[in-house]
Amino acid sequence: MVGVVVFMGVFAPAFLAFALVDPRRAWWRFQAGRFENPAAHEPSGAVDSVQSSD
Repeated sequence: MVGVVVFMGVFAPAFLAFALVDPRRAWWRFQAGRFENPAAHEPSGAVDSVQSSD
């Protein structure tokens, strides 16, 4: 039982932080610098609709 409480106490804030982060802003912050033309490699809005239709 203690393991469940520890698991929830550690991972719940992490999952909440991931839920509050804007994926587009995170992509520009952490991935866009790898590309010469980042706008051409930016994930489209269609990706969001396809991934969330599961």
